[in-house]
Amino acid sequence: MQQHSGQHLLSAVMETHFGISTLGWSLDLDTSSVEIPRKPTAEEQEMIQICCNKLIRDLVPVTVSSTKEAVSSLPKDYDVTSGLVRVITIGEIDKNPCCGTHVTNTGYLQQIVLLHLTPVRGTNFRLHFVVGDRVARLLTKSYKSLRTVSADLSCGIDDVEEKVKSSLELTRNLQRKEKYWRFIVAADEANRIRMELERRGRAYVYRAEAGLDFLTNVSIQLGQEITGLVVMFSGEGNNGGSIIVVGDPVKVKNMTTRITTILKHVKGGGKGAKWQGKVSKWEKGEIEQMKQMLEIGENNAYC
Repeated sequence: MQQHSGQHLLSAVMETHFGISTLGWSLDLDTSSVEIPRKPTAEEQEMIQICCNKLIRDLVPVTVSSTKEAVSSLPKDYDVTSGLVRVITIGEIDKNPCCGTHVTNTGYLQQIVLLHLTPVRGTNFRLHFVVGDRVARLLTKSYKSLRTVSADLSCGIDDVEEKVKSSLELTRNLQRKEKYWRFIVAADEANRIRMELERRGRAYVYRAEAGLDFLTNVSIQLGQEITGLVVMFSGEGNNGGSIIVVGDPVKVKNMTTRITTILKHVKGGGKGAKWQGKVSKWEKGEIEQMKQMLEIGENNAYC
């Protein structure tokens, strides 16, 4: 009842004082929400909450009545002549048809707290809120979570926000450095491949810890003019991995035919000088089988 009556009060305050109509509503297990046609400003949200809670403190009566008269918010397909219309009235601020149960005065709502907004479609937003007993439950849950985070960050509760900001900045700096060093390693790998191509006409790269982004970076630095054959693959075990094959179109086709034959869990595609695949799982011995195939000398028809 608290959430339902709270929604009536919230919608009435938004409509009466801020011209924001309610397009729809949802009363969920933990939080409730109303769909509205525009995003209210932070100042409007604050004032809406203040107005709602003042009306709660004023113990405004919530009454139930029946009428045969048409109410403005009644669905157009409802035939008033064939029955009664049940109307819920909250003091002088709201009067709406409703078949649900409600509190007898706004004091039973205890408190309304507006939470956050989520975009729905177009200019519409969903405004989330809690009423009554749920306010205390949410506060307790949020406080416990905050205590846990503050312990993990080794700081006081009041310092959590600043600590999180500094941790995020540190993470971004480390990511920039990691990106730089990945570029350096990829460039070094590309140079090694070029020398191997000059010497043997083929080369391969295997890195268990690498991902597709690293293999792609190496491929980009090699360029498009590759006369031999280069096979790059990564990952291990159930984590799977990636494969990129570049070079002479005929050799690429022959190699990918062989790869799709020996690997049970590989899918990929491409044409001409490049083929790219994903291994969802490396079976036992498949990585060694790949290495052995790629290390075979000039007698290997696939290279």
